[in-house]
Amino acid sequence: MRKMTEISPTQDHRPIELRHLRVAAYCRVSTELEEQTSSIELQERHYSQLIAGNPHWENAGIFLERATGLNLKERPEFRRILIQCRKKRIDLILTKSISRFGRNTLDMLRSLRDLHGLGVEVYFEQEDMWLNEQRIQILLTAYCALAQAESEDMSRNIKWGIKRGFEKGTSGYAEFACFGYKHGDDGRLVIDEPDAEIVRKMFEMRAVGSSLGAISKWLYESKVPPQPGSPTGVGRRSVSC
Repeated sequence: MRKMTEISPTQDHRPIELRHLRVAAYCRVSTELEEQTSSIELQERHYSQLIAGNPHWENAGIFLERATGLNLKERPEFRRILIQCRKKRIDLILTKSISRFGRNTLDMLRSLRDLHGLGVEVYFEQEDMWLNEQRIQILLTAYCALAQAESEDMSRNIKWGIKRGFEKGTSGYAEFACFGYKHGDDGRLVIDEPDAEIVRKMFEMRAVGSSLGAISKWLYESKVPPQPGSPTGVGRRSVSC
């Protein structure tokens, strides 16, 4: 009986521009502002032309994301590009920068580790870095941690601004009439009975351990009129203040 020896395919050492690759691009902006909408259109045009300009490359799709996308679950296009990679339909991903690719450190590193294991290369244009470079893991860990800290600092600053606005009475939310309150004759908020009694009952139920489902059921059975658009169907106005 002859012994069969499996020979691994020889690694392709040609420059990446000369290899036949299925190339995709991932473009993301964080808001719907007009200038960022223009930015994502420019990114789409840029990568479409870049891929089309290389006779060795095949366009595997331009994936466009308009979302804050701190977490992976909030970015459907990013999840879709990962699925395509797992199906062996993409060899190379082009993206503008590391911050566009992801800001949550853990999700980012997991995704890149998965892509590396699948043999998918990623090029970060702004940093001029490739996923398969040896230095990438250290630099990516540091960069992602800084990007995530920057995002969290921004969130803290926004919350701080809202809190100071309430303290100074300048916040637009300060005089918002949520469920259990109404505007008095002088325009200031005053308690609105009997809605306030419903709010007290909800707090009492929660304080003794009632679940949100049990409270919702009580509101439904008590025929508390729902607010249009409210996911819980609670009250004529929002109870989330």
